[in-house]
Amino acid sequence: MIMARLIHCFFVFFALLLYGIYGQELDTVNNGENVTILVNTRCYVRMDDGDSIIECRFTFNNEHVPQYFVDINQGEQAVVLTMSHTKYGGSAPLDSLQKFNKGPVKTLLLHKDFQNANQGIKGLLPDLYAITVATIKCVPIVKNEGMTISDAGRNVYIDFRWPSNNRKRKKLYELPHSGHRGLIASIATVSAAGLAVGGYFYWNSRKKTNSDILEPVLPNHPPID
Repeated sequence: MIMARLIHCFFVFFALLLYGIYGQELDTVNNGENVTILVNTRCYVRMDDGDSIIECRFTFNNEHVPQYFVDINQGEQAVVLTMSHTKYGGSAPLDSLQKFNKGPVKTLLLHKDFQNANQGIKGLLPDLYAITVATIKCVPIVKNEGMTISDAGRNVYIDFRWPSNNRKRKKLYELPHSGHRGLIASIATVSAAGLAVGGYFYWNSRKKTNSDILEPVLPNHPPID
């Protein structure tokens, strides 16, 4: 009887130990007071020295902005803003696409995720914290020179300079290569081929004309006695 109780207590203790290790690992999320709320997103256009400036503004509830970083994704043609310890709130749309269509800035998509502060550290339980990711679709994709990132007060600003002519835009954006040179080369190739074929037929027609010159045919008159 005593042995059975000892075995039962051992299994209970082992089960609680497993829950303490794995159960908390799944449920540990940092819900501290340092979480910032993203309350609003806006897109404005203003003029500066003849160029359009498309301003993407992100507004938070605190007097200071959270930690953030910006990355340019060339393959996806997107500028990605990641904000740490940030959640949704106010009028910021959750996982919905905002269409701007202002210059190169086409759309904005916000979605939430979690990161582990103890990632890669053995022996520590996961310390998950919320992040907010803003994906700005930019076509053509901007270079570093064409984008300005700043923050002031409760706002983070991402400004895109959109010049009025392609010569200036090439310095700031990855514009597609023009196909005029290829078109001109194609036209030149076709023209050269046409001249060659035309010359061949002309030469052969000249040869045929020279070889088949008609000789005059005179009538046969009877001899004069």
